[in-house]
Amino acid sequence: MPTILLIEDNEADRAIAKRHISKDENFTQAVYLDARDVKTAKSLISSTQNIDLVICDHNLPDGTSAEILEHIKALRVSCPIVVITGQSSPKIAAEIIKLGAHEYLDKGELSEVGFKKAIASAKKSHRIDNMQIEHLNDLKHFCARVAHDLLTPIGNVTSFIEIAREEHADCEALKIAEKCATEALGMIRHLYRFTAEQKIAPLEFSPAELVSELVQMLREKLGDAIVSVAPLSPLFADRELIRIVFQNILLNAVKFKKPDTPLRVDIFMEGDFISIEDNGIGFPEDKANSIFQPFQRLNPKTHEGHGLGLATCTRIVEAHKGIIKATGEVNKGCKISFTINRNIDGQPEKLTSNKSQARNKLTE
Repeated sequence: MPTILLIEDNEADRAIAKRHISKDENFTQAVYLDARDVKTAKSLISSTQNIDLVICDHNLPDGTSAEILEHIKALRVSCPIVVITGQSSPKIAAEIIKLGAHEYLDKGELSEVGFKKAIASAKKSHRIDNMQIEHLNDLKHFCARVAHDLLTPIGNVTSFIEIAREEHADCEALKIAEKCATEALGMIRHLYRFTAEQKIAPLEFSPAELVSELVQMLREKLGDAIVSVAPLSPLFADRELIRIVFQNILLNAVKFKKPDTPLRVDIFMEGDFISIEDNGIGFPEDKANSIFQPFQRLNPKTHEGHGLGLATCTRIVEAHKGIIKATGEVNKGCKISFTINRNIDGQPEKLTSNKSQARNKLTE
């Protein structure tokens, strides 16, 4: 029998919800877990092995659905989630969806039809989420194979450059080629370890020094771009993977620069976040989340690419138990900010839709 977690402090609304949900052929024999506040709901989520549906009131005596959604996300619970709100606000609805709910239902629509539509929509969104997770896992394995296959040829290139350097020690072009090949080999090795073994190698380093090296390496692609780096706090992270984060963001700035304006990129601290801000073409505010999704390209007709750069950044930052976010405005530039959790052990959480595995990781 399906298990439904019903989080509602109003007895009348609770009774209405159960009456209408019971008329759905998929939930006629459902078992209900009842919670009237955030604390009880979180406890039930943590202790219950399988939950098939969550129906949650937005405003509760000791908090809001936001706390419950964050808890569900932390435990990697995989089930459809419907949030009920008495506030008909598009802003609140958007926030609810952003936090992980699959659908929301206005209290003015607490009818059999309203519940049926909301649950059906939530189930559909949940299926899409699971498909995306599976797709990302497939992509991860594909990247691991590609990285592995690239190790040998890039390693051979590096070896032949070293031989050539012995005969032409003063050749500046060979010096640059050797440095670039060595950097590429290091990045591929780290990507392979990251994608194939799900491991990171954290150490403390200066992100400002890393950016300085990267700007020098990318100077040809950056062109006349001005990259300004303010003092940055030391990071405890995998240096080569964070290099990829900075590189992808910088190259993104180059790709989306204004055609008639010199590119400027400012890198600075904002609290615990490192922010990378450019003066490029920017993006609509409502696209701030979608730009981090795999294969999402805001300007596919005018800008080439595969839509994996920022998705890779997200995966790396999340593996470090950090946060990455973006703000932007059309024709006014883009700012991407990320923070890294210093309490990492080299074993990032794998993408999973399995609740029990995630709970074990959280409680280790």
